[in-house]
Amino acid sequence: MSLPFFILSRFIKSNRNSHFISLLSVFTISGISLGVCVLIISLSVITGFEDMIKEKVVGFNSHIIISGFGQRKLAENLLVENKIKSVLNSDISEMQKFISQKAIYSFKDFSDGIEILAFEKKDEFLKNSIISGEKSAPDNNKIIIGKKLADKLNINTGDRFTVFLIDTETLSQLNRDFKIKQFIVSGIFETNFAQYDDMKCFIGWGTARTFFDMQNQISGYNIKLKNLDQLNFLSEKLQGQLNYPYFVRTIFQQYQNIFTWIDLQKKPIPLILGLIAIVAVFNIIGTILMIILEKFTDIGILISIGTKRIDIIKIFLLQGLSLSAIGIIAGNILAAILIFLQTQFNIISLPGEIYFLSKVPLEINMKIFAIVSVVTFLFSILSSVIPSYIASKINVIKAVRFN
Repeated sequence: MSLPFFILSRFIKSNRNSHFISLLSVFTISGISLGVCVLIISLSVITGFEDMIKEKVVGFNSHIIISGFGQRKLAENLLVENKIKSVLNSDISEMQKFISQKAIYSFKDFSDGIEILAFEKKDEFLKNSIISGEKSAPDNNKIIIGKKLADKLNINTGDRFTVFLIDTETLSQLNRDFKIKQFIVSGIFETNFAQYDDMKCFIGWGTARTFFDMQNQISGYNIKLKNLDQLNFLSEKLQGQLNYPYFVRTIFQQYQNIFTWIDLQKKPIPLILGLIAIVAVFNIIGTILMIILEKFTDIGILISIGTKRIDIIKIFLLQGLSLSAIGIIAGNILAAILIFLQTQFNIISLPGEIYFLSKVPLEINMKIFAIVSVVTFLFSILSSVIPSYIASKINVIKAVRFN
């Protein structure tokens, strides 16, 4: 064992007899561990929010959405489809036609607005989101509704669900036209994304064409790309090629308010990280200085018998690093436990109307754990150097006389 490690081990053993130093060390370790834990959980929440919202939004939409200006219906056009494929070329992963219409539902004494969607092809994301009822795509007079809407209306699979479709062209007229259709609830889906679980309903492709009078028309195209690196470039290129009445948007443009909100949550992160680092720095500096004061005479004796000043620096540097290492490890363990409990038992729920999601999305992301731990440890090294250097400059005569 090297001299600095040996002396450090003796100091640590003697510190146990000093209640003040022991208590101060506990506070230092607790402060570091709590700071690390809070920062890991904060970053995990923000990252989880972004990942889950992207997953839900892209799942029911796509990376690029092509629709008509002013929500107008688009004629099915093979030439347009071929042009889209030629522009995107090898970047395209999937293209699907969709039909979308605003409507009003009626169930018992309740009525409100909804959006009804239909996809030309089977949608795997919808299938995987169904928690009750049939997993297959709805056909004939069947409809799939969100869990939030089902809970609000106390609807179960097999119940009848009435939909009113108002013709927007006659909306301002007194004798406006509207259609009524009664559906059977065949399934209930849950995404934990409030905007979807409360507002969106799904019907079959053939049913949508008939009910919406869109036999040779569609609402637009959902396009998924293999790589998002050129998302903005490709969307602008598509808009330039298609022109009016086609309106091309990326998923980030369509849901700009959500992603802007997420970006806003990221802005305080450097400040939080800085505050936690400052707390760690002052805790370690204060603790090591108190240990130096406690061991003032011992340090003087060590220097007087020939201990190198660099070894004195190493002793207290190791003391600070040991405190920070224990705090960082404890913070990581505490954060992992809290994240596990939240993911398994959903201890904290959220009002979906405000936060878009109905539960706190957390996952154990090793990258976040590593970044927080490394940054905290680096600040701990810097904070340990200052008091360690002070200890090495102690005057031997004054130290030996110190009582």
